Amino acid sequence: MEKGQSMRLFFSLWPPPKVVERLSECARLLAGETGGKATRPETLHLTLAFLGDQLEERLPDIIAAAQCVRCPQVRFVIDRIETWRHNRLLWAGISQPEALVPLHEALLATLRSHAVSFNDEARPFVPHVTLVRKLPDRAFPFASRKISTPSWLSKDFALVESVRPSAGANYRTIETFPLWS
Repeated sequence: MEKGQSMRLFFSLWPPPKVVERLSECARLLAGETGGKATRPETLHLTLAFLGDQLEERLPDIIAAAQCVRCPQVRFVIDRIETWRHNRLLWAGISQPEALVPLHEALLATLRSHAVSFNDEARPFVPHVTLVRKLPDRAFPFASRKISTPSWLSKDFALVESVRPSAGANYRTIETFPLWS
């Protein structure tokens, strides 16, 4: 990467295989029902903090900040389906998002202490996994639904780069950071 080039970065949790399998199944079914585009299984993730475009030379500072996060492993269940009309997304979320709040807040505090700017600072934290994109108008209104997924134990979190070739977003994990057991 050339000096001064930017990278589109975010921190995320990658779901375990059984959760990916269940969410992928839901995404396919809901895309068929709504006429939207299902998220590819290999790109399913839960965003902890979206950093947006960052200069490549800031990467060591961002990694150093993430290495300072001290938070326990977290177990949670994705159990509801919702939509956001403004960005035409259907997503799977958590009825009890407070399970992820300590990790989210620890990450944001550490980023601030290392002078890392990020796009999510003013946004409320809504832990979710995007299942379907590009929902057409006919998909609205959409009634919230309950779903059943396996329990998800996050043992680490990742710094990820979003690479946008013409075929759609691909994600490259730059580094993972452990959570304590």
